[in-house]
Amino acid sequence: MRKIWRDGRVSVAAIATIASASSAMATTINFDDVVVSSGNYVTLSTYDGFTWSNAAVENHIPVGGYITGIVSQSNALFDITGNKATFTSNSGTFTFDSAYFASAPSSSSVVVSDNLGDSKTLAITSSPVLFTFDWSGVSSVSFKGGVAVVDNITFEPTVAGGTAAPEASTWAMMLFGFLGVGFLAQRRTRAPFVPAA
Repeated sequence: MRKIWRDGRVSVAAIATIASASSAMATTINFDDVVVSSGNYVTLSTYDGFTWSNAAVENHIPVGGYITGIVSQSNALFDITGNKATFTSNSGTFTFDSAYFASAPSSSSVVVSDNLGDSKTLAITSSPVLFTFDWSGVSSVSFKGGVAVVDNITFEPTVAGGTAAPEASTWAMMLFGFLGVGFLAQRRTRAPFVPAA
């Protein structure tokens, strides 16, 4: 009976740990829940925890990379002025992981930068390409140069300690590691006593 109770506690602890880790995962913004009719666009100001400037969400505008730049279901973000679009967190800092970039009318280069001085120049065409950044501790990201179409922006919110929150897979690996160490320690303490001869 004691073994069943102990195994039950381990199962409950494992489920609780994995459930609490699920809220710390990376988030992807794909703009598909923005209401915009096909072939049109709407400007963004505040959306999904960010303030957006010089940015609009389009739904299959029938020109060049506007259609092909959509990676998610129906919508993508674009720089409405062709100058500089920015998104700024409304709740602290985050890690900017990655995003898909495409160029709307023709091939161009786009400079992506953050508020900490990180910068990356991208050569983009009308076909979307996933670019990885992994910039941590940022509060805003900008892109400028041509008309860039952006989709599936992935980021991780920063937690109170100042570091990015671990993803669920990291928590699961730690949990199974601790369970393995506990199992080995339990087996070691239960080894049969062999008297010295």
